[in-house]
Amino acid sequence: MKYLALLLLFASSLASQTTRKAPRLDMTPHWQSGDRIVLERVKEKYASVNGKLTLQSMGKAEIRIQVLEMTGTGATIEWVSRGLKAQAAGPPQVARLINRMLDLTKGSRIVFATDVRGRPVALKNTEGVIKFYEGVTRRLSSWMKEQNFPEQQQKATLQQFAIYTNPRTVAFVVLRDPLVYFSRFEGVSQGAPVRRQVTFPNPGDRQGKNPFPAQSSLQLVKRQGPFDFVEFKQVLDQKRARRILLKAMQEEAIATGQPLPDEKQVPAFHLQNLIRMRFNRKTGFPEELTNIQTNVMGPNVQVNTVKFKRLPEKTPMRNTSRPSSAPAKSQR
Repeated sequence: MKYLALLLLFASSLASQTTRKAPRLDMTPHWQSGDRIVLERVKEKYASVNGKLTLQSMGKAEIRIQVLEMTGTGATIEWVSRGLKAQAAGPPQVARLINRMLDLTKGSRIVFATDVRGRPVALKNTEGVIKFYEGVTRRLSSWMKEQNFPEQQQKATLQQFAIYTNPRTVAFVVLRDPLVYFSRFEGVSQGAPVRRQVTFPNPGDRQGKNPFPAQSSLQLVKRQGPFDFVEFKQVLDQKRARRILLKAMQEEAIATGQPLPDEKQVPAFHLQNLIRMRFNRKTGFPEELTNIQTNVMGPNVQVNTVKFKRLPEKTPMRNTSRPSSAPAKSQR
């Protein structure tokens, strides 16, 4: 009888283990007005040089984030960049130019709205951001003339800032980093990754009718205390994408009266987007996040990485909360 009782106890414990639900990913932003964090952001760009992947540039910055307001539809977030540092491959003049550009953009401040999941949806201080970068452009132009930079290089450098002073493009540019850091995923439990069919934008398809097919995978790798370790990956479907690219090349050949290319003439290409994060369920902020974007076209390889890491706040930020309807002042 004692042996039978032990068997029943063992069976019941197995049943409870098999019916216990696996942890489910929860990225709800548990924010309050006045919440703030400090991040270190490191950006690196690599490119293939003589068959080797070589670091081309690296930029480091301190990012200060504050929740200005919580509403029923989301939050208003302030994002301020400080302490920018950089290094670049190439002639010393290039490094000086990059460091000057970064120096002028210290203190850039954007304010944006999020949805209820915490994803950025709209830039709220567009006018202030445009005025800030108009000032950056003027000061950079004067500096390059004083330093006797070639006129063609001056023009090309200033053109890079044109998208920051255009009301139609400024939000797309300045929200790129917040959109990565505030990535939000759902619908997955700990265990095997969940895969879906997705697409990559096709730069040659202006009408958006033939995007490149890809597959995404989302995985809650593990749960450790208040932290969820999450991995999200998007990978190009190379076989189907090559067919789309071949068709585009053939259509262009017909339009220009050139010989039709065959499949052998389609360059090898590959796209991948990878995000790994350690998400804090208690705060609703990622403690660490790494985004790696890989682009391969023939022999050319480009890899762009951005890493966010939460830092201890040495000097508490002054509470600058104000209603979201108030105009945001730009920093000079």
